[in-house]
Amino acid sequence: MPARSTVISAISKRTDNGHRMLTANEFLQMSGRAGRRGMDKIGYVTIIGTSFQTPDEVAELVLSEANPLESRFSPKYSMVLNLLQKFSLEESKELILKSFGYYSSNDRLKPLISQHEATIKTIDKLNSFVCPYKLTNNDLITYNKTRESYVVHRKLSKTLIKLAKQKGQKDAQEVTEFLNKTKDLQSKMKSYHCDICRNYKKHMKDLDVLQRYEKKVENLEKNIAKEKDIYWNKFLGHKAVLERLGYIENNFPNEKGLLCSTLRSENELYIAEILLSGVLDELTPAELSAVICATITEDLRGDIFPSQSISNGVRKTLNKLKNIRKKIAVVQRDYDIDTEMYINSYYSPLIEMWVNGISWEELTEMTDSSEGDVVRIFKRTIDILRQISNAQYINPQLNDIAKEAIKIILREPIDID
Repeated sequence: MPARSTVISAISKRTDNGHRMLTANEFLQMSGRAGRRGMDKIGYVTIIGTSFQTPDEVAELVLSEANPLESRFSPKYSMVLNLLQKFSLEESKELILKSFGYYSSNDRLKPLISQHEATIKTIDKLNSFVCPYKLTNNDLITYNKTRESYVVHRKLSKTLIKLAKQKGQKDAQEVTEFLNKTKDLQSKMKSYHCDICRNYKKHMKDLDVLQRYEKKVENLEKNIAKEKDIYWNKFLGHKAVLERLGYIENNFPNEKGLLCSTLRSENELYIAEILLSGVLDELTPAELSAVICATITEDLRGDIFPSQSISNGVRKTLNKLKNIRKKIAVVQRDYDIDTEMYINSYYSPLIEMWVNGISWEELTEMTDSSEGDVVRIFKRTIDILRQISNAQYINPQLNDIAKEAIKIILREPIDID
């Protein structure tokens, strides 16, 4: 919240790779808290000096320009479904292309565009060679192929003549025909001025380099086109996955699609597939809470293990979820989509026990996780359960189980905002 003065204790921060300096935007966000709107004309920022930073480094950070804004925009399944409910495919494309992500793509494309421009200049330089005999690059390529063929035929001719002598067939028809063909290639080769041109080898080397640069330009243009339309291509990829799994018909969401469009999670399609599969319909409120908790818990470090085991009902359901995840992953891979689908039961035993009536004191003694982490994951579980409780097109019994689970979970301290 804003205050008249703010104190920044350090201009560096700890990361997974050690300490690093704050970015200009991070410093601007922190220092920007100084000064209450409508109350203070000036806000004061105090930066505490440490042995790890010099005054010059502080001054450089304070006076540096803000970093360019980077768009975090990326089409998701719910976006695709909601757009197609209201707009045609062409109208949806127009809206995607008006996004800030597309607008700011020019900054993202600058390195590729610079490479493209530099490569074009190199190609123009290589093409500046003027043949004194008015021949073209294609003429040179044709001459070179003829020359290579002649060299091969000449070597084979010597071998054939030697073999014919050994067999006493010096004037064999096959040998004669091959020798005549070799002479024809020689005559054709000598008909090109390249055969006597001193610049032949240099021109041929430049032509080889030119072809490599032309291939590079072709690849750069493909990458620029792909990156420029990356958001629309992602939209089409998500749409294709939804069509494959039966959520869209004739560019419009069906009942399954309408359900998916109302969900908000890391992967709405994953949650929708779980709800529509029926694997949750017979679970108790505690089991449902544990399963949903596993689907929204991000992967933890490899050395962190749950202190409690999950119940058999939850374990069997999570095994079924693995098949659902695999099915979606196979389809997503076909369209180069990589959306997380979690099955992490680290907190599942805790929320299952909580719904079954264990006290908060007993619960926190069973885990090494902080109380804040437990509360946060429980509230995220409630968010998905609340969406399930209001969802249409699923088993009404599942709506009721989700409502009951929410009611039980929301007791002190979880119900304290």
